[in-house]
Amino acid sequence: MGARNSQEKNVVFYKLKSKADATNTPHFSKVEKVGDSWQETDTFNELFGVIKGVELKESEHNGKKYKILSLKITDQSENSILQMPFTNVTYSIVNCLINEFDINDEISLTLVKTKSTANGKDYYNASCYVNQDGEMVKWSIDIKETPRPELILGKDGEPLLVNGDKVYDKTKVEQYWVDKIENILIPKFKNASSEENKIIQDASPFEITTEFNEKEHDDLPF
Repeated sequence: MGARNSQEKNVVFYKLKSKADATNTPHFSKVEKVGDSWQETDTFNELFGVIKGVELKESEHNGKKYKILSLKITDQSENSILQMPFTNVTYSIVNCLINEFDINDEISLTLVKTKSTANGKDYYNASCYVNQDGEMVKWSIDIKETPRPELILGKDGEPLLVNGDKVYDKTKVEQYWVDKIENILIPKFKNASSEENKIIQDASPFEITTEFNEKEHDDLPF
């Protein structure tokens, strides 16, 4: 017979911050308990590991409910939970993950910021590359086939503005990706169970509220 001391890996929490502009770069924030509160202690542009489970939850802020997608990821050094609010970057990641790839092998998620200029104005965009074994995991669905946010018009027929920004109804967009997550993504990883996954499932839940700016339509406070 043999004997060994089991070494349980700690659960590490991350959250996606996808805002991209002149001063902000998309990143994964490492979140740790410091004293009595959860705080962001480090940032990364890449996460990697084997996905062991997917979960869709709801959080609430100022009376509004928001969908949060959680990926349970493990590698040789740690078990992780990545929480992602519903943004275009999250949708892009989902679009890749519902495509065909080896779910038992490690993947990497890499965030990038790009800049373009039109009519003398700079525009910034956040995106995420999903890779496995040096090959990019492509979108499963052509983005042109997915619903787009609908511009909300006022009584005068002009675009409704809040603090100078046009307001969009994203209900159809959100429901479209909820359907893909519930009917494809979650079942795909449902059987990816292991001791590591059990440890992640048993981890204490957490919720973090940060600053919230209504102008940041693609950035949620969790």
